Amino acid sequence: MAWRRPEVKRRVPHTTPPKAGRFAALWHGWLLALQHSPYYPLAVAALALPSNATGLYPYGPILCAALLIAPQRWRSVWLFACLGATCGALLLAALVQWQGTPFIEHAMPGLMQQPEWQAHEARVAQYGPWALLVFAALPIPQTPVVLITALSQASLWQIGLAVFAGKLVKYGAYTLMTLGARGALRRWFRRRNGPGQGRG
Repeated sequence: MAWRRPEVKRRVPHTTPPKAGRFAALWHGWLLALQHSPYYPLAVAALALPSNATGLYPYGPILCAALLIAPQRWRSVWLFACLGATCGALLLAALVQWQGTPFIEHAMPGLMQQPEWQAHEARVAQYGPWALLVFAALPIPQTPVVLITALSQASLWQIGLAVFAGKLVKYGAYTLMTLGARGALRRWFRRRNGPGQGRG
Protein backbone atom coordinates (compact mmCIF):
# COMPACT_ATOMS: atom_id res chain seq x y z
CA MET A 1 0.00 0.00 0.00
CA ALA A 2 1.43 3.36 -1.06
CA TRP A 3 2.31 5.76 1.71
CA ARG A 4 0.34 8.98 1.76
CA ARG A 5 1.44 12.16 3.33
CA PRO A 6 -1.11 13.11 5.94
CA GLU A 7 -3.10 16.22 5.19
CA VAL A 8 -2.41 19.08 7.51
CA LYS A 9 -5.35 21.31 8.12
CA ARG A 10 -4.37 24.91 8.31
CA ARG A 11 -5.87 26.78 11.16
CA VAL A 12 -7.45 30.03 10.12
CA PRO A 13 -6.71 32.61 12.79
CA HIS A 14 -9.79 34.00 14.46
CA THR A 15 -10.03 37.71 13.81
CA THR A 16 -12.16 39.95 15.93
CA PRO A 17 -13.44 43.11 14.25
CA PRO A 18 -12.24 46.32 15.86
CA LYS A 19 -14.47 47.89 18.47
CA ALA A 20 -15.19 50.83 16.18
CA GLY A 21 -16.33 48.44 13.45
CA ARG A 22 -18.59 46.54 15.83
CA PHE A 23 -20.12 49.77 17.08
CA ALA A 24 -20.70 51.00 13.52
CA ALA A 25 -22.37 47.72 12.61
CA LEU A 26 -24.52 47.96 15.74
CA TRP A 27 -25.90 51.45 15.16
CA HIS A 28 -26.26 50.89 11.42
CA GLY A 29 -28.28 47.74 12.00
CA TRP A 30 -30.37 49.52 14.59
CA LEU A 31 -31.21 52.35 12.20
CA LEU A 32 -32.03 49.90 9.40
CA ALA A 33 -34.39 47.99 11.68
CA LEU A 34 -36.21 51.17 12.74
CA GLN A 35 -36.29 53.05 9.43
CA HIS A 36 -40.06 52.56 9.01
CA SER A 37 -40.84 52.91 12.70
CA PRO A 38 -42.26 56.06 14.32
CA TYR A 39 -39.36 55.75 16.78
CA TYR A 40 -36.71 56.29 14.09
CA PRO A 41 -36.16 59.99 14.96
CA LEU A 42 -35.81 59.01 18.62
CA ALA A 43 -33.09 56.53 17.68
CA VAL A 44 -31.28 59.29 15.81
CA ALA A 45 -31.53 61.50 18.90
CA ALA A 46 -30.42 58.68 21.19
CA LEU A 47 -27.21 58.27 19.19
CA ALA A 48 -26.56 62.02 19.23
CA LEU A 49 -26.87 62.38 23.01
CA PRO A 50 -23.87 60.31 24.19
CA SER A 51 -21.72 61.58 21.32
CA ASN A 52 -22.22 65.19 22.41
CA ALA A 53 -22.07 64.37 26.12
CA THR A 54 -18.79 62.47 25.97
CA GLY A 55 -17.14 63.15 22.61
CA LEU A 56 -16.19 59.46 22.41
CA TYR A 57 -17.35 59.03 18.82
CA PRO A 58 -18.17 61.37 15.93
CA TYR A 59 -21.83 61.87 15.17
CA GLY A 60 -21.53 63.24 11.62
CA PRO A 61 -21.24 59.83 9.91
CA ILE A 62 -24.22 58.54 11.90
CA LEU A 63 -26.38 61.48 10.85
CA CYS A 64 -25.41 61.09 7.19
CA ALA A 65 -26.21 57.37 7.32
CA ALA A 66 -29.56 58.06 8.99
CA LEU A 67 -30.43 60.50 6.21
CA LEU A 68 -29.46 58.01 3.50
CA ILE A 69 -31.42 55.20 5.14
CA ALA A 70 -34.62 57.27 5.39
CA PRO A 71 -34.22 60.34 3.16
CA GLN A 72 -37.97 61.02 3.14
CA ARG A 73 -37.79 61.65 6.91
CA TRP A 74 -35.03 64.22 6.71
CA ARG A 75 -36.95 66.92 8.61
CA SER A 76 -37.52 64.79 11.70
CA VAL A 77 -34.01 63.32 11.47
CA TRP A 78 -32.49 66.81 11.35
CA LEU A 79 -34.63 68.15 14.20
CA PHE A 80 -34.18 65.17 16.52
CA ALA A 81 -30.45 65.07 15.85
CA CYS A 82 -30.27 68.68 17.06
CA LEU A 83 -32.41 67.87 20.10
CA GLY A 84 -30.32 64.83 21.03
CA ALA A 85 -27.08 66.78 20.66
CA THR A 86 -28.46 69.59 22.81
CA CYS A 87 -29.53 67.17 25.54
CA GLY A 88 -26.06 65.62 25.53
CA ALA A 89 -24.36 69.00 25.86
CA LEU A 90 -26.77 70.02 28.63
CA LEU A 91 -26.07 66.81 30.55
CA LEU A 92 -22.34 67.49 30.36
CA ALA A 93 -22.79 71.14 31.37
CA ALA A 94 -25.00 70.19 34.32
CA LEU A 95 -22.40 67.72 35.59
CA VAL A 96 -19.68 70.37 35.34
CA GLN A 97 -21.75 72.97 37.16
CA TRP A 98 -22.54 70.42 39.86
CA GLN A 99 -19.07 68.88 40.33
CA GLY A 100 -16.80 71.68 39.09
CA THR A 101 -13.26 71.27 37.77
CA PRO A 102 -12.60 67.99 39.69
CA PHE A 103 -15.09 66.31 37.36
CA ILE A 104 -13.18 67.52 34.29
CA GLU A 105 -9.82 66.51 35.75
CA HIS A 106 -11.15 63.04 36.54
CA ALA A 107 -13.14 62.42 33.34
CA MET A 108 -10.75 64.14 30.91
CA PRO A 109 -7.30 64.26 32.49
CA GLY A 110 -4.91 66.73 30.91
CA LEU A 111 -7.57 68.60 28.96
CA MET A 112 -7.34 71.76 31.05
CA GLN A 113 -3.56 71.90 30.55
CA GLN A 114 -3.73 71.96 26.76
CA PRO A 115 -2.97 75.25 24.96
CA GLU A 116 -6.34 75.17 23.21
CA TRP A 117 -8.07 75.33 26.60
CA GLN A 118 -6.65 78.78 27.35
CA ALA A 119 -7.61 80.00 23.85
CA HIS A 120 -11.18 78.76 24.32
CA GLU A 121 -11.34 80.37 27.76
CA ALA A 122 -10.42 83.73 26.26
CA ARG A 123 -13.13 83.41 23.60
CA VAL A 124 -15.82 82.43 26.11
CA ALA A 125 -14.75 85.24 28.45
CA GLN A 126 -15.12 87.72 25.59
CA TYR A 127 -18.23 86.47 23.82
CA GLY A 128 -20.00 84.27 26.37
CA PRO A 129 -22.49 81.69 25.02
CA TRP A 130 -22.16 83.20 21.54
CA ALA A 131 -18.75 81.51 21.32
CA LEU A 132 -20.41 78.19 22.08
CA LEU A 133 -23.00 78.80 19.36
CA VAL A 134 -20.24 79.32 16.79
CA PHE A 135 -18.33 76.22 17.87
CA ALA A 136 -21.51 74.13 17.84
CA ALA A 137 -22.12 75.23 14.24
CA LEU A 138 -18.62 74.29 13.05
CA PRO A 139 -17.36 70.79 12.13
CA ILE A 140 -14.91 70.80 15.06
CA PRO A 141 -15.08 69.40 18.62
CA GLN A 142 -17.27 71.50 20.88
CA THR A 143 -16.75 69.63 24.15
CA PRO A 144 -14.04 71.94 25.60
CA VAL A 145 -16.16 75.02 24.87
CA VAL A 146 -19.20 73.42 26.53
CA LEU A 147 -17.09 72.74 29.62
CA ILE A 148 -15.68 76.26 29.75
CA THR A 149 -19.09 77.85 29.18
CA ALA A 150 -20.51 75.76 32.02
CA LEU A 151 -17.66 76.85 34.31
CA SER A 152 -18.33 80.49 33.39
CA GLN A 153 -21.64 80.19 35.24
CA ALA A 154 -23.72 80.65 32.12
CA SER A 155 -27.20 79.28 32.73
CA LEU A 156 -28.21 75.92 31.33
CA TRP A 157 -30.90 77.47 29.17
CA GLN A 158 -28.27 79.76 27.58
CA ILE A 159 -26.04 76.76 26.91
CA GLY A 160 -28.96 74.77 25.52
CA LEU A 161 -30.09 77.54 23.19
CA ALA A 162 -26.53 78.14 21.96
CA VAL A 163 -25.93 74.46 21.20
CA PHE A 164 -29.34 73.96 19.60
CA ALA A 165 -28.96 77.00 17.33
CA GLY A 166 -25.46 75.93 16.34
CA LYS A 167 -26.54 72.37 15.63
CA LEU A 168 -29.43 73.57 13.47
CA VAL A 169 -26.81 75.19 11.23
CA LYS A 170 -24.28 72.35 11.37
CA TYR A 171 -26.67 69.45 10.95
CA GLY A 172 -28.67 71.44 8.42
CA ALA A 173 -25.52 71.70 6.29
CA TYR A 174 -24.92 67.95 6.71
CA THR A 175 -28.50 67.30 5.63
CA LEU A 176 -28.24 69.47 2.52
CA MET A 177 -24.89 67.96 1.50
CA THR A 178 -26.00 64.36 2.10
CA LEU A 179 -29.29 64.64 0.25
CA GLY A 180 -27.66 66.69 -2.50
CA ALA A 181 -24.98 64.04 -3.01
CA ARG A 182 -27.64 61.31 -3.02
CA GLY A 183 -29.65 63.16 -5.67
CA ALA A 184 -26.57 63.77 -7.81
CA LEU A 185 -25.63 60.09 -7.69
CA ARG A 186 -29.14 59.01 -8.64
CA ARG A 187 -29.13 61.37 -11.63
CA TRP A 188 -25.72 60.10 -12.68
CA PHE A 189 -26.88 56.48 -12.55
CA ARG A 190 -30.00 57.33 -14.56
CA ARG A 191 -27.91 58.93 -17.29
CA ARG A 192 -25.49 56.01 -17.27
CA ASN A 193 -28.04 53.21 -17.23
CA GLY A 194 -30.86 54.81 -19.16
CA PRO A 195 -34.51 55.51 -18.26
CA GLY A 196 -36.04 53.37 -15.55
CA GLN A 197 -32.73 52.66 -13.82
CA GLY A 198 -31.25 54.03 -10.63
CA ARG A 199 -34.55 54.20 -8.79
CA GLY A 200 -34.90 53.49 -5.12
